[in-house]
Amino acid sequence: DADKSGTIGLNELHAFLRFYDSSSQTIRRKTALLVIDVQNDFISGTLAVQTSEGIVPTINQMRDQFDCVVISYDWHPHEHCSFVESANAGKVAMKETES
Repeated sequence: DADKSGTIGLNELHAFLRFYDSSSQTIRRKTALLVIDVQNDFISGTLAVQTSEGIVPTINQMRDQFDCVVISYDWHPHEHCSFVESANAGKVAMKETES
């Protein structure tokens, strides 16, 4: 009952039935490894985090232990405000405040 309405919707029922084993009346467990924002810039690039070079071998070593591996990374258009070049070129409105 994902929406806590007191009823189970069709999508919830389908999700349940995909993992339900009627012969043993059990639900199969699925595991997932979520790899978020592991990019070269954060490992060996301009935004490198100290000691981060060990993360990729660690991920590769453990990924086979999971039923599903989801890899995601953050993406921005070329002139996005998160790039200092966009701010320096005046493409991003900057407001200075006193703290």
